[in-house]
Amino acid sequence: MLKKMVFFLSVLILSLSAEEVIELNINNEDVEVRLAHELNMGATEDSRYYIGAFFMNSNDKNKGYNNSDDDKLYGVDFTLKNRVANTIGLEGELGFKVVAHDNGENNLLAAPLGAGISLRMEFENFPPTTIGAKYYYAPEVLTLIDGSSYNELRFEWKVELVKNGEIAVGYRAIGTDYIGYNLPYNTSMYAGIILHIN
Repeated sequence: MLKKMVFFLSVLILSLSAEEVIELNINNEDVEVRLAHELNMGATEDSRYYIGAFFMNSNDKNKGYNNSDDDKLYGVDFTLKNRVANTIGLEGELGFKVVAHDNGENNLLAAPLGAGISLRMEFENFPPTTIGAKYYYAPEVLTLIDGSSYNELRFEWKVELVKNGEIAVGYRAIGTDYIGYNLPYNTSMYAGIILHIN
């Protein structure tokens, strides 16, 4: 069911005319794709709302279990981003996700809540640069089926090489914990591109 929701939401996001964000992150073992659409409800110059869908296929050899190479994590998310008052370039983020994972033996469905912060810096002789971090967590009460918890930590550095286009380098640590055992799903560095389409 969630797979169908992700597919239809992705099609909807790409078909709408407001700003869309397309993000692709890769390394030697993993592929991650995220599509997001900026919503107009209550948006102001300082705040923006996004609804998105994401998909990740991980072959991380540091995982805590043996499974097939076809190990997918997917879901949908909703995010509010807002400029921090009385600052220059500092932005806060609040949001939640619905995440699904199948490790070949058990299934996890979680609804983690999260927060993040980023700082955009502009220079005379260098492209605009953004550094940021975010953390999402779902305790047992927000984790269903065979799961006991979900956590996701990210650090990211982005450089706007062209208008509406960024390159990114980041680190992520994603944990999919199941009843009776805790498993790191993916712990890795990655590189990516981010496109903002108006």
